[in-house]
Amino acid sequence: MNTTSETAETRSAFVAASRKFNNASALLVEIEWPSDEGYPFTESFEELQHRIMVWHQAVRTAFGQASSASGDRPEPRPFVETVTSLADAAYKMLRAWEELSFADQDAITPSYPFAKSFDDVVHQILDWKEAVAP
Repeated sequence: MNTTSETAETRSAFVAASRKFNNASALLVEIEWPSDEGYPFTESFEELQHRIMVWHQAVRTAFGQASSASGDRPEPRPFVETVTSLADAAYKMLRAWEELSFADQDAITPSYPFAKSFDDVVHQILDWKEAVAP
């Protein structure tokens, strides 16, 4: 059983991973893509990024960190670096998700933005990263 401090630490780790995932996805909207080749989703990336942003805001609210600033967004980087950052952030977020209690997972599940499991989404992003940055 987790103590209150362990629960708070786990939630904070998930929110931090969510912030990095959100920020990396926002950067991908801002930079020029060399092509859409290998892009794994059926919707536009702008639509996907919007859903990621809404989920991140819901996560912050659910875990009592709604006022947390997200101004730590890095400067735009080349496409391959940004896809790599998105993949790394998605993987860290998946690991942080696995550390959450079932009650915490249930608290943020209503705002979950994907039709697939997060594990499947992360693997699609990792495969995309491998396609653009072998």
